[in-house]
Amino acid sequence: MRKNRLQPIRTLLVCFCLLALTAALLPISASADETVRFTEQPKGGTAINYSDFIVTWKTDPEVRVMLQTRSSDTEDWGNIEWITSPWALNERNYSAQYRLSAEVSEGEVVSDVFTVSWVKPDQITSAIVSVEDFPSLPLGYEECPVLPVTVTNTGTCALTDPFFELTDTSVCDLIQNREPQDILPGESDDVTWSIRLWPGLGVGSYECGLYLHSPNLDPEDDPFRYVAVEILESGAEITYKMECEPIFFGKLETGYPEQDTFDLTVRNVGTGNLTNVHLYTEDANTDFFHLTRNLWTVEQLNAGTNTGSSWYVRLNGGLDPGVYETQIKVFADELTEPLLVTLRAEIVGPGQGGGTGRESGENGSAAAASGDPDVSGEPGSGSVPAWVWIIVAASAVLLIAVVILTVVLVKNKKKNG
Repeated sequence: MRKNRLQPIRTLLVCFCLLALTAALLPISASADETVRFTEQPKGGTAINYSDFIVTWKTDPEVRVMLQTRSSDTEDWGNIEWITSPWALNERNYSAQYRLSAEVSEGEVVSDVFTVSWVKPDQITSAIVSVEDFPSLPLGYEECPVLPVTVTNTGTCALTDPFFELTDTSVCDLIQNREPQDILPGESDDVTWSIRLWPGLGVGSYECGLYLHSPNLDPEDDPFRYVAVEILESGAEITYKMECEPIFFGKLETGYPEQDTFDLTVRNVGTGNLTNVHLYTEDANTDFFHLTRNLWTVEQLNAGTNTGSSWYVRLNGGLDPGVYETQIKVFADELTEPLLVTLRAEIVGPGQGGGTGRESGENGSAAAASGDPDVSGEPGSGSVPAWVWIIVAASAVLLIAVVILTVVLVKNKKKNG
């Protein structure tokens, strides 16, 4: 019987086809059974007040995790934010337990619990803050005055890493003219910081407090200074107008994790002060989000200021695929028509280009308006779909099989020739 020289080639081709099919199926199987392991656990420790404590860890595969915290073993864990390694924690006179939570298909995988504490340094000094009040200004003022801020070290050791915190950022803005430097005992610094009045403030009296912080200042007695300004009536036209950016919760895949909150911040962009500013939701669809009111009514919203964190919203979990949209009305006594604020979310099925939520508490309105795709690289947030990699893997294996088959045929032809 004549021997079939092509039989080994056919067998080889069949083997490569089976190999290609296996390679194509492997990603599906791995995806279905995929879990997350902490290959390097986070570690706790102690840091000086206001110093960064750097937390590092490793997971397999590499994913972002939710930072969770609690004050004691008897309390429930509370979510803080989504983070990636390394991450800096910064507090003062504070100690808490932390852990990291990674989401998997069924529940979560958590890291070891670690404790971080912030304590006062051995050397404590004292200081005073000096700054003049702003001059009185007419309504409609065009130039915003800038005043120098002076810090004097009145203690016995160097004032290290000083920085300021403002109590009302809608009135003033702190300018850092250079990188802060340590201030020696008895010395003053009047060039590092300045404070600037914001434009557009309405008629009335305003105060803004400046807190000076430093790792080696006693946190129970931080230096403090109020800066005041009065805006006087003038011939400027009085206008009443509010603005608020629309809130887009994002384009998310079903099963998305708990979402961050968005401040629903209303700004008075007219020249007249507004009174009795409040939200009305009775005719809105509130089924897909939760509204929190720290204040039910902002009694007076002066021109040039905003409502800050008086109101904020959070997307509900477990929503079905679909587009959710509604409008909230904002009323003020001086306005004949309410301001309409749009809230919108889009929920899609797995692998349809949805994300997992915004990364760090920033308002997603700009991203929503642009319509740009999510390119964050997180699984399910604009990354290449799994089926694409399946096709690529199978095609690569089949191509190798064809090349080998061609080489074998050429050699046989030469041998038989």
